[in-house]
Amino acid sequence: DMLAAETGQWAVFRTVLMGASEVADEARKIDLWSKAAGISRDRIEDVDESERVYRLVLGLDAEHLETLRALDGILTAQSRWEALEPILVAEAEVAEYDTERVELLMRLAAIYRDDLGRTEDAIASLRRVLDLNDMQRDAMLGLEALYREGEQWTALFEIQQRLAETATEDADRVRYLSAMARLAEVELENVDGAIELLEEVLMVAPSRHEAVHDLQRLLRDALDLIQEAEA
Repeated sequence: DMLAAETGQWAVFRTVLMGASEVADEARKIDLWSKAAGISRDRIEDVDESERVYRLVLGLDAEHLETLRALDGILTAQSRWEALEPILVAEAEVAEYDTERVELLMRLAAIYRDDLGRTEDAIASLRRVLDLNDMQRDAMLGLEALYREGEQWTALFEIQQRLAETATEDADRVRYLSAMARLAEVELENVDGAIELLEEVLMVAPSRHEAVHDLQRLLRDALDLIQEAEA
């Protein structure tokens, strides 16, 4: 390394490393290939060769975290989302800490949603995030948007319920309870549930006029139905 740094002969040094790897055991191959790939990327700026050699490493050790992270950087910089996806999946599997795993799964969800058009995979990734951290609000908000776009009303109701339960501000809680009430009435045809939710809204925000009017309307409609049934 020092000689290459002094002389600038990085290409020669890379060739030496690759040559030495041909007679090395697996552990040594991984070390030599990792150094050669790093030289290709950082010193020679030959990213294609760097990627090729990093993939040789994965051929021997599919869970080699340093290599996965290196490929993550290369593929992200090139916006190669199809190629990046399995790398992020592997990184998430071998991540040591849940915080890192959550970050990787959030990135995966965004790629599935925005770049690959794989909505169900995005949903699955966000659900895995909530399995790891049930208070991860960005994951909840991501699921809310996807469920709404996909008209998955029951799932949307459930995630809005979680958002309401974990809201730290009354205004947010009221907003989600109001959305749940509309959903219960219009899409889920659960008028009784809508009435209960509106009553809960008014317990938190008694002066919310829209909730008052909606509750009065639903109660009036329910009374009309009862009267019609008794007639």
